[in-house]
Amino acid sequence: MQDQFQVTGKLSDIDEGILWSKKAASLTPEDKPEHAQWLGNLGNALNVRFQHTGDLDDNAQAILAQRTAVSLIPKGDTSLPTGLNLLGLSLWSRFERTRTTSDIDQAIDALERAVRLTSDHSVDLPTFLGNLGGALACRFDHLGSRLDLSQGIVTLEKAVTITPEDSPELPALLHNLSGCLNTRYESTGEGSDVDKAISVAQKAVELSPEEHVDLPMSYTNLGSAHLARFISTANADDLDRCISSYRKATQLTSEGHPLLPERLHDLGSALHTHWRSSKCDSSLQEAVSVMKACLQLLPESHTQTHVSLPSKLSVLGSALCSRYVNAGNYDDINESVTALRRAVGLTHEGHSSRPTRLGELGSSLTFRFESTREETDLSEAISLQREAVRLIHSTHPSLPGELAGLGISLMRLFEISTDKKDIIEAIEVQQKAIKLTAPDHARVAVLLHNLGVSFAKAEDIDRAIDTFREAIHIIPDTHVVLCRVHKNLGNALWRRYTVKKEPEDADNCIYHYKFASNFRFNPPQPRLEAAKNWTAKLKYYLPESEEVISAFDVSVRLVTTVAGLEQTTRRRFAFLQEISGIPLDAAATALRHGRLDKAVEWLEQGRCLVWSQLTALRTPLQDLRLCNSALADELTRLTIEQAAKRQMDLATKWVGLLEEARAIPGFEMFLQPAPLASLCGHLPPMGFVIMLTVNEDRCDAIALSFKQEDIRHISLPRFTLSKAKQYRRILGMRLAAHDLRKRSSGEPQDLATEEPFTQESVERDAGKFRRSRTSAEDNIQQLLRGLWTDIVQPILTTLGIPKHDDSLEHAHPRIWWCPTGPLSFLPLHAAGIYEGLDSESALDYAASSYTPTVSLLTRRVRDNGPIDEDIGGLFLTNHPKAPGYPAIPGTTREVQTIYERVEGMGIRAMKAEGDALSVDDCLRYMEEYSCIHLACHGSQDASDPLRSRFRFHNGTLDLDTISRRDLKNADLAFLSACETSMGEATLPDEAVHLAAGMLAAGYRRVVGTMWSIGDKHAPDVSIDFYNYLWGHGEGGDAKFDGSLSAHALHHATQNLRHNLDNCEKSLLTWIPYVHFGY
Repeated sequence: MQDQFQVTGKLSDIDEGILWSKKAASLTPEDKPEHAQWLGNLGNALNVRFQHTGDLDDNAQAILAQRTAVSLIPKGDTSLPTGLNLLGLSLWSRFERTRTTSDIDQAIDALERAVRLTSDHSVDLPTFLGNLGGALACRFDHLGSRLDLSQGIVTLEKAVTITPEDSPELPALLHNLSGCLNTRYESTGEGSDVDKAISVAQKAVELSPEEHVDLPMSYTNLGSAHLARFISTANADDLDRCISSYRKATQLTSEGHPLLPERLHDLGSALHTHWRSSKCDSSLQEAVSVMKACLQLLPESHTQTHVSLPSKLSVLGSALCSRYVNAGNYDDINESVTALRRAVGLTHEGHSSRPTRLGELGSSLTFRFESTREETDLSEAISLQREAVRLIHSTHPSLPGELAGLGISLMRLFEISTDKKDIIEAIEVQQKAIKLTAPDHARVAVLLHNLGVSFAKAEDIDRAIDTFREAIHIIPDTHVVLCRVHKNLGNALWRRYTVKKEPEDADNCIYHYKFASNFRFNPPQPRLEAAKNWTAKLKYYLPESEEVISAFDVSVRLVTTVAGLEQTTRRRFAFLQEISGIPLDAAATALRHGRLDKAVEWLEQGRCLVWSQLTALRTPLQDLRLCNSALADELTRLTIEQAAKRQMDLATKWVGLLEEARAIPGFEMFLQPAPLASLCGHLPPMGFVIMLTVNEDRCDAIALSFKQEDIRHISLPRFTLSKAKQYRRILGMRLAAHDLRKRSSGEPQDLATEEPFTQESVERDAGKFRRSRTSAEDNIQQLLRGLWTDIVQPILTTLGIPKHDDSLEHAHPRIWWCPTGPLSFLPLHAAGIYEGLDSESALDYAASSYTPTVSLLTRRVRDNGPIDEDIGGLFLTNHPKAPGYPAIPGTTREVQTIYERVEGMGIRAMKAEGDALSVDDCLRYMEEYSCIHLACHGSQDASDPLRSRFRFHNGTLDLDTISRRDLKNADLAFLSACETSMGEATLPDEAVHLAAGMLAAGYRRVVGTMWSIGDKHAPDVSIDFYNYLWGHGEGGDAKFDGSLSAHALHHATQNLRHNLDNCEKSLLTWIPYVHFGY
């Protein structure tokens, strides 16, 4: 039954074997030789079960049975060595659990006696020698005596030598010898040991039949040897071979086998190491998944006490810590600390792995401190790391790593304490770590880098520079740390330049930033950090240099790459907040250098990344599919994987596929930023697109036109970034004063505390007008005047656009505003003077629309073909009583009036009110009707803009869901709701609002609102809008055509405006209505 168990791993087999052995022993008289034999078999079976259940009672019974068996065997009996061998194995097993030194000592005594009593010609001798060698290696691991390890290797080598090549025992002996050689290599660093370990392990694999029970273990040893050599040499091929071997070992281990958790543990650890060296995200994600699966597979009895549990918790905790550093999920670092704290708690005093686990917990606590700034975390981390260093023998190879971790924590302590003794100690321990590490060890470069950072923090800039240069000198050309060292060397050189003003330092600084920015072997995030420094220093030191154009080219490209790799919504939006100024600075620099083409390209490439990455592939892939369907399908698959996993290792394949696509004639610019000429070639044939950019240095407009000779750069010297921010602040204050802004939490108001709602006061986000006092400067009229005199009027004058003559039949000319930064929140379409005899505004000159990017508009122009007749039509829905929000009964009149008019014209239409419509129904009707009219509450979510939503009676329809649609026959969306184009203040260049989401989903034109709209006037605006469309459209009575929607909205808002006065309340009533798209 034991042999069967070795194959199946089923405990029921070993249970049955124990029962038979007990019964046989009880039925056999003690004076019979068979009695001792049965006791030996029983002890062996009990010990095997103990190894897989962790039940110490099984082991105690095994040792008792085997001691009794040995005592009953006469001296000189040939079965005595076997009995001693089995006793030794059981004692060894108990030691593995209890770490009681006397157990391993007694085990070795028994195994040595077994070897001494065995004839040199006995077939059992290789097995006994193998067990003795393994036990000696185990005692080395416990006590650190190199004599034990050397004797173990000699013993195993003898076992291998006397074992025939065709013996089924040879593979097991070989993999044990390989493990010991590997251990000695890790202890001494002797390169010949690891090379021999790999050779021996490879031979074990080759000699093992595919079905051999020890083959998985042979693969495990082979992987471990390759891993050990990788740790020393940083040869990526060794790590790849290690992971491949571990995978093979795992695949060869059946589900339910008790050793499967151990093999998953090895694989998870190696994958984490792979991430550390390559920053390959998929390896890190898989490491966490594998380790969680490993822990879940442990039997219940193991999860609290098993000897291997701490090592598994250690690997999981370390991988979670790395994932936190990589992705910023706070749950990961908390889970990491919990796992590592448990690992330390389960590792008894004196265990050889305790120092390492203390150090890992300390590092995790330091990382958590960096996020929370909880000083207790840092204090505990340093205490744990000091203890780890204290416990490690001065010659142990793990000491430099623990010193390095302590050095980093001391650096962090200095940052908050500013106490020189902290940074001095950090430098001392880092120098000691370097001194204890072999000069050719891969770790030296990282240690030198950390030491350089400490010197810089200690204001010892010259030594920091020298140390960074020393690190660069020894780092392999493809090592990921090289980017960071070059960047920090650039930082140090610039600091010295600011003091000594030596041009050589500034020149070298720029060189190192440039190198780090272009270092293709590194993930894009640290390269972007270097690129930001590169552009900043060029602007300061060499403002006229053309190199700044190249620097911004790299920066903007990296912005788009990093945004696409962020794994969580929170991380992505946090990143977008950090880099929001880069495209604007790039555009301002390009304009200063006379590169209008680059200014447009960078504004397009570096803004609205949320939408561009959701929609950029749709049209290009449709074109590519006509030429190469297989390549298009592969790019689509890869894009879906990136969207789901954000895995760095897909980047290389992605680049290769792009190169393949761009090699096809006609696809040279596939997924490249469109050149200016190409962009203009797909603009609307009439009108202008006005890109507006403002930063700390300047404000400019770029007027684009289908007629390329009309492209203009218009400087706007009277407008500034501070004025834009002031206007945004004023607008926010006035909207708040009139209760036209949602609360920042995005949650509905507590209606019980509000005044009663009346028909005239109800807003479609629960807002109400309130009278308030306003200073002469801080009111809407002055804001609109400033936008007119400083921005809109100079643009109209430069472009030669005259005031429209309303007596003529032709419509107003079109302008598409494409603002950036804080300008994105200002009502440019309503800029004007609304007081006195000289009143005039943008509405007198043109019908305004907005577009988040020029590219999004050009896609809508290119896609402006006929709508499928089966899809053409209007779907209307209203939700007057959304739960938790005030009633908006005007939506019922609004939708009913429009629907009756549509029906009367014979236009295909459908209407659904309130409870009659689910969110899924709405999504389906968006597919079935080219146009949609939504009359309901809308809300902006500041904490997660993609969760901004329409609120229905039966649920909510959020921006994320809408934006992922690809509605090929979508035409017009009228969003008669509040906050549908408000955007998020912290993400001014992302246009994360409902109107932009509808454009991203495929609608060619969208009507939205910048803030709350009144239930009293909203129906009139909607009805006037549709009356204009049907009165001026060219589609025929039975067709719905939204191509005149911009003019229709212009007409409807003008009608509302003329029915009101020009007080602030009236202005805020009609201004929020805005048009997006073509």
